[in-house]
Amino acid sequence: MDVLAVALPALVVAPLWYIVVLRLLYVRATRAQRILNATALLMAAGATVALPGVRPAIDSVTFHGAGSMLQNSLFLLAGASAYALFSSWWHGPRKYRWVWPAATAVALALAVVMCVVGYQAFRLGVDVREGPDWAFVVYASVFSGPLLIVAVSVLVLAIRGITRVRGRERRSVALLAFLSGAVSLYLVTGLVAGVADYFHTTWPILEPVLESGAVIAILVTAVMFAMIARPLVQRFVRERAAKAGVRSLRPMWRTLTTAVPEVVLPLRRVDRRALSHSDRLHRMSVEIRDAILVLEPGLPAELSDDPAVVAAALRIAARARPTGNGVQHPSAAQSRARALHLSGDLAGLRSVAACWEIAA
Repeated sequence: MDVLAVALPALVVAPLWYIVVLRLLYVRATRAQRILNATALLMAAGATVALPGVRPAIDSVTFHGAGSMLQNSLFLLAGASAYALFSSWWHGPRKYRWVWPAATAVALALAVVMCVVGYQAFRLGVDVREGPDWAFVVYASVFSGPLLIVAVSVLVLAIRGITRVRGRERRSVALLAFLSGAVSLYLVTGLVAGVADYFHTTWPILEPVLESGAVIAILVTAVMFAMIARPLVQRFVRERAAKAGVRSLRPMWRTLTTAVPEVVLPLRRVDRRALSHSDRLHRMSVEIRDAILVLEPGLPAELSDDPAVVAAALRIAARARPTGNGVQHPSAAQSRARALHLSGDLAGLRSVAACWEIAA
């Protein structure tokens, strides 16, 4: 049972770091994406500290309570980033750009206050709830209060946003509303427990909720990460398809750009390596179409729609161009019509590329 208690949370947290690393590497173009990446990084770090055995390990090399204060500080900073993220989504990326640095500064200040107050109990070797009454009230208020504001704000925005979206997005917003409500309930419980302790009142109904804090943190983090992993999955599928497209077009692209090198936009080696497979596919298809437009006057006046025939005609035109032995040029009207036909969509180019080696 002890093994399961340690292994199951670890199996939940491990994929979170994988998603964080992928987002930091590949999904960082916009300000909202960078704020979301910061939120994800802080939540993953907080969930890691919440794992069974991690906080005691931190306490063993520092002082009693350090792991708990680190975990709560990370979640405070994550809450600040989450507030800035939803502000950016709701008001637009160009408005209230000061919210993120301001919220982060406030969260850092509150984390310092929380750690100073918590240390008053932890230095005695007891948990903050067993220390001075005022310390737990301040500790709970500093931690739960700001996060409660964030959770309620997200809950209100999610409820208002449900009416604006449809289908899968609506389900995601509804799930977000549910999670925000669950977190709000837990944080309210923490505040109520702090007040109850201050007045030396015990409410047994609060204990199960308070003791499940680490489990709630890990589960909420896991569900939110499952939601933000969707763009990564879509990107992976798109890049995988683009990689296959690049591989299929490369022989035709190499032949045509060798015959018509002026259509290739020169790039520095470092910029060329930085291109994604989707960018490479777009670049190659554009350069192929440009080369076809240059070679088009050297194609037969009557050209079949058969991809194999088109591939053979393009090979002949590419070989003839350097020597000036192209066939008779067609009329301008024929040229424009055939150029449009040959520079069609990506599927058309790939069908021609599939016959390229056969037409050699």
